[in-house]
Order: sequence, then structure tokens, then C-alpha cells
Amino acid sequence: MASIVPESAFCGKSMKLLKCQPILNHPSFLTRNFRLGSGKVYAITGRLPRTPRTRDGEPVMTGGEARYWSISHYGRGEGDQYSHAVHYGGLMDDEIITNEEGDYVIVYSLPEDRPSNARPECGVTWQDWGPRSRHTVTIRWMSVMPEWHLPEVAPDEVNIPWEKGAWSQAGYDERLVGRNEPGVMGPYHPVIHYLSRKEFEALGCPVNPAGVPEWK
Repeated sequence: MASIVPESAFCGKSMKLLKCQPILNHPSFLTRNFRLGSGKVYAITGRLPRTPRTRDGEPVMTGGEARYWSISHYGRGEGDQYSHAVHYGGLMDDEIITNEEGDYVIVYSLPEDRPSNARPECGVTWQDWGPRSRHTVTIRWMSVMPEWHLPEVAPDEVNIPWEKGAWSQAGYDERLVGRNEPGVMGPYHPVIHYLSRKEFEALGCPVNPAGVPEWK
């Protein structure tokens, strides 16, 4: 993957811009399937890695814990009517509301089931669930070493080696990221909650990420 970056960042001492290969570009993906029931909402909580601000033409790209982070949901429509996946919605790092610690609450629901407190003023990022079908939700976490990397918890091949992180492997260890609770990623692990609209509204405003009930 080629980028236009300051040469001094990766390719020498000059500050001129050039087409250059970043060092150790690691995009990691966390994914699972969902099915939303009638009158229900999904909430995902976790901690967002710090990423550089780039949307408003900032003259200098700062460091951070990741280069880019996003979450998307997609599916093949009702009854799998489409031969390829359809993108229903997505959010990138600077579109997600967090508290002072960087913790977030992202809520997915049908528009008619949207909780009254699933809004920015309550510290919640809301997404329209889209068609009532099976969905896949995928988080993309991109590290570029050394400027945009969080080595202790990044979901990369060091912390989640293939032989332990892939279901297909005999040595699969679900304790890494395979359980709906923090594993190797600590507070950055996305935790899924499944509750009714009324149950979510009972959390009040602002919504405390730590107070969202566990999915039982």
C-alpha cells in the first residue's frame, strides 16, 4: 500500500513529499455475524484507539495508537437475495462519540426501535440496522509502526497469532478474542450487548459504557 507521506517519516531525512512504502502496515479485522430480533437493539462497547485527525486538512499528522479504525455492517439482503454483500453502514474513528477515557457506545437498531437516548447528547453513536437479515459486523484496526501502533493490545499477528486466533486451527484459543469479554485487547476489546429498547432507555442520559448490561 503506497501513501504520500513526508520522506523523513519512512524513507530518509528529506522533508519533501514522495510516493513511499510505509513501514509495517498492519490492517487487522475483527468480525462476527448478527441477527437482530423484533424490538431489540445491539450495543457495542469498548475503547477507541487514538488516531490522527486528518479530515479538516490538518497540516501535521500526529502520532497515535492506530492509523485508522472503522466499523462496518453488511449483508446479502432478505433471504440472501443478493449474490454479493451489500454495505448497510459504516463509521470511521472520528465519527464515533467517546468519553474522556476514549470509551464508546455504538447502538444498532431499526429506526422505529431507536432508543430515545441513542443520540450524541447522551454519549451514544447510533446506526440504522438496515434490512432485517443476517448481518456481518467488521472492525478494521490499522497499525503503521512505529508512529501509529499500540503494541500491548493491537489485534495483530503478535498478540493474536494465526495458529491461536483462527477457528480453523487446532490450537485455537478463544480466550484471546473469541469470548464476549475483554481478552488480549483489554479495554479495547469490543463487547456486544443485546437488549430491548426499553432496557437501553433505562440506562438514562448520559449512558455510562460500563453500565450497559451484559448479554446473558
